[in-house]
Amino acid sequence: MLSANYLLLCDAILAEQQVLCVYEGRYRCAYITGTRKRGEEAVLARQFGRESSSPLPQWRCLKLANVSDAHARNGRR
Repeated sequence: MLSANYLLLCDAILAEQQVLCVYEGRYRCAYITGTRKRGEEAVLARQFGRESSSPLPQWRCLKLANVSDAHARNGRR
């Protein structure tokens, strides 16, 4: 069964909305959902807003189970 965050991300991405979320205390902008090798739900997200230890923007594949405060909003992706 797909998680609520996974479904929210899929719907928002198809509607071409921004999807903002928090991962390990840092803000991310989600772009693509999918699964990892072991079947874990995942999201490809971009780091932004000085929220990284490396140069920005950076792309990361995140475990969706560790994502919080996911929400969609209108705006450029």
